[in-house]
Amino acid sequence: MAFVLEINDNENGWGPSDVPENFSDLPYAPFDKCDKIGKIADWNASNYQRNYNNREAKGVNQKVLNDSLAKAFISKNSQDEEFVTINREQKQKQKKFFQSAWQRRNRYNNNRYNRNNNNNNENNNKRYRQNQQGGKKRKMRYRRNNYWNQRYNNEKKVLDPSVEIEDSWVLIDQIAFEALSRLVWKEPRGKDILTCGEVEYYDTKSFNNIASNAFKPLKKFERTFVKYTTTDDPIIRKLAIGEEFANVSANVFGTDAIIALLMCCPLSFFSWDIIVQKVGGKLFFDKRENSEFDYLTVNEGATNLPNEENNSINSQRNLSREATAINQHFTQQVLDPTNESYSFEQESPFESEDEQEIAHVGYRYRKFRLSKDIELVVRCEVDSVIDSNGKPKFLTVNALNEYDPKITGINWRTTLDSGGIGAILANEIKNNKNKLSKWTAEAILANSDQFVLGFVSRVKPTDPLNHTILGTQTYTPVEFSQQIGLRVNNMWGIVKAIIDVCMTLEEGKYILMKEPNKGIISLFSIPKDSFSDDEDDDDDDDDEEDDEFNQDDD
Repeated sequence: MAFVLEINDNENGWGPSDVPENFSDLPYAPFDKCDKIGKIADWNASNYQRNYNNREAKGVNQKVLNDSLAKAFISKNSQDEEFVTINREQKQKQKKFFQSAWQRRNRYNNNRYNRNNNNNNENNNKRYRQNQQGGKKRKMRYRRNNYWNQRYNNEKKVLDPSVEIEDSWVLIDQIAFEALSRLVWKEPRGKDILTCGEVEYYDTKSFNNIASNAFKPLKKFERTFVKYTTTDDPIIRKLAIGEEFANVSANVFGTDAIIALLMCCPLSFFSWDIIVQKVGGKLFFDKRENSEFDYLTVNEGATNLPNEENNSINSQRNLSREATAINQHFTQQVLDPTNESYSFEQESPFESEDEQEIAHVGYRYRKFRLSKDIELVVRCEVDSVIDSNGKPKFLTVNALNEYDPKITGINWRTTLDSGGIGAILANEIKNNKNKLSKWTAEAILANSDQFVLGFVSRVKPTDPLNHTILGTQTYTPVEFSQQIGLRVNNMWGIVKAIIDVCMTLEEGKYILMKEPNKGIISLFSIPKDSFSDDEDDDDDDDDEEDDEFNQDDD
């Protein structure tokens, strides 16, 4: 039997043309697809949907939908409207019983307690409001003082240039620190060309573990520390000319202090300058005579720079000379005088101008090949040596100094007693990162096996002549560079970029100067006779100041 499906076609619109008779009297309720089905047949849908709407549904559309749903299923009946229910039950009045004396007394005590409690709450609220007002005043006063302090600290301090720019100088180029900090160059392998001088062994028993209750006083040594510049070094002169070193080809020469300064120049804040000479296609980086190059900086990266008054013991100039003297004396005190010194291949090429004893220093002339066209020779210094299973290990030794805990922000003695040398080092990285980075770069250039860092403090904050050795810490140069955030590849990238710029110059004399109040290195072309003639007046003044400082130090 065939099944015939009847289709009602609506010619005038969409949907069925008419409503079947059996569904004509049923109300229609609109619905939403996101609604949850509660029951199949719910004649109390208005109450259920209203509660459901208050709990989950949010929005005007849902409310309209529920109202229409409620109205659709509500049947109107006139008899239901006239029907009223009446509650004829009488409310029972609460009887009042006679209160005894102890009940009245308790009620009186309770009322008095409530009154006192209310008064206490009012007093507490009043006192709290006063404290809040006082706290707001204190906060406003603190913010006002902090604002002026920050404004004073953030004021741009005008620093003096390391050398006065003359009218005869010609600006060739300027290099921004921001560009230098992004440079990267692979670290080249260094090779020893020649070693000279002698060094003494490090006293590991006395200075590796210094007890907190047995600090050692810093001794003073009457020894001369020679710091010859690049072109005054007889070994470098022979290397440049080709005498005795015909198999060594190099076209860039400098000392470890000069090259380390260039490597870490983006971290510098004070002004400095370096002489660049191009002769016969070769570059020579020199320090300028009568400059402050060999003196250490103190708190160069601190928020509050040291006092600028020269008469103060905490002025920048006096602190720099104090730190340099401490560093020199410390490098000699950590040596073991009972052991014989370690001698290199040749004797030291330097002699003292006076009759004083020269401090024992080892010199390693190392060659670095940066590219096919650049071969760098650096004279590196070694301060001490230790014996490790019959093999020598070379050390670079330096010392940090504390002059006033109130200014530096941390007391080294109390911190070291609690074993917090990391806190001291973190504070020094913040205040003296440039100095620490240059020391680390010098150790890397010299290929030192260990880097010894000493911590020296004044006996009294008001006494800049007497000091105490509080402790020492030993690192490897690579490990310490990672700890202070110094990128070795970036150091070599900076040196490579500066050498490339100088290689494009014509034959002549130039000066690289860090701008005193900007993160920029300026390259000037200067006359050949600049800084060659000694000025007797300036030399005499510098000698007198150095003699006075040395006398006070002794």
